[in-house]
Amino acid sequence: MRSVSFLILAFVLGAGIAFFLLRDGDTHLAEPGPVDETETELARNPHVLMKTGTLVVRARAPDGSVPAGTEVGYRFAGETRLVYAAGDGTREFADAPLGDLVVIARAPGYAEATQPRRLLAGVAMEVILHLVPAAE
Repeated sequence: MRSVSFLILAFVLGAGIAFFLLRDGDTHLAEPGPVDETETELARNPHVLMKTGTLVVRARAPDGSVPAGTEVGYRFAGETRLVYAAGDGTREFADAPLGDLVVIARAPGYAEATQPRRLLAGVAMEVILHLVPAAE
C-alpha cells in the first residue's frame, strides 16, 4: 500500500511540475510594443511642459541702499508686471513666463533700469539692476 501511495504522490508531483514548466499560458512576459518618443522625452525632461520659471529681481542704488518706493518686475509680450521690492530690494517671481523678457527696476528720483534676459525652463535666474539718479 505504501508503494502505491508513493507512486500516486510521485505521479501528481511530476504532473504538477510538468504542467507549470511546459504550459504556454499567461506566465510569459508580453513583447514590448512600439515606444512613444513623446512620452520618453517627457519622462527624461519634464521641464518641457513648464510654462513659467523663477525670476529674482534685486535693485540697488549706487551706494548700495534701496530707495523708498522701489518697484521691480518684468515686461513680457507687451505686458508689464511691477511690484514693490522688499526692504532688501528683492522680489521673487515664481511664475514668471519663460522666454525673452525685459527685467525692470524703478524708484522715485531714479531712472528706470532695464535688462533684457531669457528665462529658461528649470533654471532659476537672479538679475541685479543698478538704479541711477535721474537727471534733473
